Amino acid sequence: MEYKGEQYLRKLMKRIHDLMRDFCISKAQQENFLQIIKKNIHSMEGRLGHIGKIRRLAITLESNDSYLNEYPYLRSLFYFVHPKEFYFKKSKLLRVLNLKNYKGKNLSKDIGRFIHLRFLSLENSYIYEVSSSLGNLRCLQTLDLRLKLVLEVVRVPNVFKEMEQLSIFTYPLFIG
Repeated sequence: MEYKGEQYLRKLMKRIHDLMRDFCISKAQQENFLQIIKKNIHSMEGRLGHIGKIRRLAITLESNDSYLNEYPYLRSLFYFVHPKEFYFKKSKLLRVLNLKNYKGKNLSKDIGRFIHLRFLSLENSYIYEVSSSLGNLRCLQTLDLRLKLVLEVVRVPNVFKEMEQLSIFTYPLFIG
């Protein structure tokens, strides 16, 4: 009887956890604190009028939707999929960029446009060359370059001396 009661209690705790998570996500989206794109940009249920106001965005789909370039006030961007391309050129105020599992071959020179960027993660990405425009990121504090090495060597230009605020730098690669 005690064992059965413990099983029911664990199931109840899991349901409560899931309900609380769903409630928190719903409230965050309602208060425009965070937007999560699960299916496509059109699944944001009539929120396209608020796109310009979105500050934090989590993408859980693979999409080349043209709306993804329309976030001028975006501060934080998290990809939870394997992005092949990166099109957020209007988001010049970006401070947090998580491109974990990025499948592009190069890190575009457009990355240098995000001069306010403080956190950049390219963990498990398939990049073999990083643009020298990375040196424009003078506010960068954390850089994660733990890449998946397709080739034996990944080329990263020596621009780190220009990044005076960089304090956390993780990399298993050749710099030169």
